[in-house]
Amino acid sequence: MPVVTGACTQFSYAPGGAPRLFSTEGGWHYPPDTERHAANTLRPKPARWLGKRHPLDRIRDTLEQHGLRCNFQIDLRGLRGVIEQQPEFACRTAWGEPLPGHPACLNEPAVRQLLRSTIDDLANYAPAALMLDGLPAESAERERPRWGVNPETDELLSVCFCAACREVAAGAGVDADQAARSVQVHIERLAGGDRASAAAAMREDGVLAAYRTAIRGEMTAWLARLAGTMSTMEAYFVTRVVDGLVYLSEPWRPLLEVRPTDDEDRLDSASHVAGAALLNAGAARLPAYRPALQSSAELVRLTGDLAQAGARLIEFSGFDAAPPEAGDWLRQAVRFARRG
Repeated sequence: MPVVTGACTQFSYAPGGAPRLFSTEGGWHYPPDTERHAANTLRPKPARWLGKRHPLDRIRDTLEQHGLRCNFQIDLRGLRGVIEQQPEFACRTAWGEPLPGHPACLNEPAVRQLLRSTIDDLANYAPAALMLDGLPAESAERERPRWGVNPETDELLSVCFCAACREVAAGAGVDADQAARSVQVHIERLAGGDRASAAAAMREDGVLAAYRTAIRGEMTAWLARLAGTMSTMEAYFVTRVVDGLVYLSEPWRPLLEVRPTDDEDRLDSASHVAGAALLNAGAARLPAYRPALQSSAELVRLTGDLAQAGARLIEFSGFDAAPPEAGDWLRQAVRFARRG
């Protein structure tokens, strides 16, 4: 269940009623504990649709009646509304400019405190697991390029040079100013010259590599400490990388989000199963119905393949936007995967 999100629109199929569209600018989809966040520099921004509703109370009570627990997902892009109100905490490019639409930097102490307090909020609802989405990715994902003209430029623009990251680099003996100049030079070369040579020079840049290693190492270490405080729930991070290296942040486990990858919005089953082999006892999330899948047999096969590839947890997305027939598909997939 997404509890902190960015802007999104969702279609819901209501049996016996008209299909509906739900749209939100994002934020916290539950009422945060104001006392817990009172001392924070950054504070949660509840989604406008919420009003005085307490949806997690009702969901928790319903699940408890059936002996079930919920999984919660926090999307770091949901912090965008908070950061826009206090831009001094935004991720920064090598030119010192705020990076629009980018997840908040987890090396920033104020962001860490906000995330920690939010997780403490959610612990009151006794979730089975917490999924963290929007972590910086080293490998280019399929939706790129987002800002530049090629994946390498986007990758360089994503390197954060906020004050907190610069402080981390200084502590590791890395010159952040020199790393920022390197990013600027590489982007200029990628834009106007031999892209292959420019990309190779970028990969061989020792100062830039040391800077990225330092800030990622600090973020990973903090995430490990954070997970250590989450003794009542399992910790996952969402990844969409199916054809490259998945950077693990132990003890967080990767959750592979399976999405359509071809021109007809169909699943590329082969690459997703290959990606699942990198999960190292992680998890997977895949669409439960059309148009990504054309038959229940396809869902059964892919669910079984993912289970055999090492996914210890499989989630199904889009179920609430599908007609009742999707329930039959889901029951078949779960039954056959358990047999396997």
